[in-house]
This record gives sequence, C-alpha cells and structure tokens, in this order.
Amino acid sequence: AGFLPVADLSGYAPGDARLTLVLRTDRIRRSPYAADVGRVLERFPDHRVLAARTGLDPVAQLDSILISTADPMDVSATFLAARYAFGEPRMRRLFDQRAAADGGTIGWSTVGGRPVGALPSAPGLAPDPRVLVLLRPGVAVFSRPEHVAGLTAAPAAAAGAPQPPVRLSILEAETGAEPDGPALLLTLHDIHAFAAAAAGETMPIPGAARLMVRGLATAPVAHLELTFDAPAQAEAFAARWPARAQRLAAHPLVFFTGLGGLLGRVEARAAGLTVRARVAVRPAELRQILRLIAQIPPSQPSPAASQPASRPVPASGPASQPRR
Repeated sequence: AGFLPVADLSGYAPGDARLTLVLRTDRIRRSPYAADVGRVLERFPDHRVLAARTGLDPVAQLDSILISTADPMDVSATFLAARYAFGEPRMRRLFDQRAAADGGTIGWSTVGGRPVGALPSAPGLAPDPRVLVLLRPGVAVFSRPEHVAGLTAAPAAAAGAPQPPVRLSILEAETGAEPDGPALLLTLHDIHAFAAAAAGETMPIPGAARLMVRGLATAPVAHLELTFDAPAQAEAFAARWPARAQRLAAHPLVFFTGLGGLLGRVEARAAGLTVRARVAVRPAELRQILRLIAQIPPSQPSPAASQPASRPVPASGPASQPRR
C-alpha cells in the first residue's frame, strides 16, 4: 500500500493537548490481539477509572475511545471520550449502580440539555476533578468542569469547524468503514518540551509525531509521520536511520525480545519537513510489543493535581477552543 497519510488528531478534544490517542475498539476486538490490547489498557489510570465506575470492559463493550491530555502523567488533566452502542439509559444506570455499590451517589445536573454527573470518589482511586457528560446518545465523556459548557453548546452555524464531540464521529468516518481499517491513531505534539537529545546524539528529534496502525485482522502495518523544524533535519534523520536501526537491533534488550528484524524492515523517506515511515509488523512481533508494554508498571495520578471529588459543575462559561 506504500506510504499512507496519517490523520492529525489536533482539535478532537478541548484544551492544549500534547498527546491524543484514538482506539477503534470495534476493530481491535475482532482481531487476534484483543486480549493483549486489553492488558495494555489496564496499565493506564483511565482504564481503572472506567472499570471502577462502570464495570465495563473497554475493548469488549466500547466501539471507540479517545484519550487526550496535556500531561500524560496526570489523569485529572485527561479528556476521555467513548462511543458505545448499548444505549444511554444503560450507561447512566451502570454509573448509578456502581456509585451506589460504593456507598455514594452521582450528583446529576443538566448543562446544555445533556446529563452531567459529579462522581463520588471511588474506593482505591485518587480524587478526580473531572465530571461525566453523556454528550449525546452513544457518546460519554470525562472532562474537567471548565470544559462542560463548551462541550454541550450547540455549534454556531458560522463557526466553521465543529466542536470536538462532533469531530469524534468525523474521525470515525475518516478512518473508513472497512473492517480492517486503522485501529490505532496517535498524535504527539511539543515533543521538544519533554525530550532532549543526549550529549553527542546526531539524530534530530522531531517536534511532532503521528502514528497509525491498521490491518490488525489480516496483516498489521504501522505508518509513522515525524515533523521536524527544518527540511535538513528530516533529511538527516532519514539518511541516518538505517545505521541507527542496525545499532538498535544489536542492543541486547532489542535482540533478546526478537524485535531486531522489525527495526530493520522500517522504510523511512524524507519530504520537506516530514519523514514518513512504514513497516509491516508480523503477528509475533506485535504480540511481543503489546506484552512488553503491558509489563510497564501502571502510572499513578499526580497527587498535586488531585482535587476534592465534590465540586460544582458550571452551567455556563467560556469554552476552551480546540487546536487547529
């Protein structure tokens, strides 16, 4: 299929996100990797929040998940949206039942005609300032209270680009209707803010990256786009990649995991500010990658960011504009 364009997820969630991830779980659960992906998701705080709040299995019971955050280490800064097919009354009932089982209640209110729930603290989880918004039938959102008014507001006819919740459906349309289309999309912004070159490093560091993985049910392929500050940096990265891939493949940590061959098959080409790369991923390699990720210790919410669980939901206020 050659080098395919990778969607930029900027603007699919409110706030100034550095990381945005979309999982088409409807495609993942039809693939041989559903259980492995499920174990990976268990390492992330939002999975534990969702499981604790509803008892849902995200891979088995949700159709798509969008996670966007300015700080991947702070769960309270994360915007989470999920699309589901089993009806809004059941989703609301799941939250109510789990809150009651924990000895609490959900403080429901209405903002912009949509149900908004202030969730009680769940046992074993740090206080979470986010609220639940049942944005429309089939879409639920965890977001900070200051974003609620903007999320529930009807988009102005003259505004042009639709609000992030509407764009979630547009994104699904962009990923196509084919059953084996893109199952994972990832966008990273402002990489320079949290990654710096080591002393003596000659490989340029990109400012942004986009990843797409498709073909999980048949032949997995990963497509990557790296964006640099200057064409010379992109050309240098592409030119130096083959030698760097050989060095990485020989590293014991890579060699003994059996992933050296994967690095050697990565094709990279520079065009302007961008390096486009693609690689066909063998089933055993993909399973090994997922198993290695699943072994990473789960991240914990930032204590400094935690706020009391009881908080008002604003009925109106300025909405955070999506990135363009």
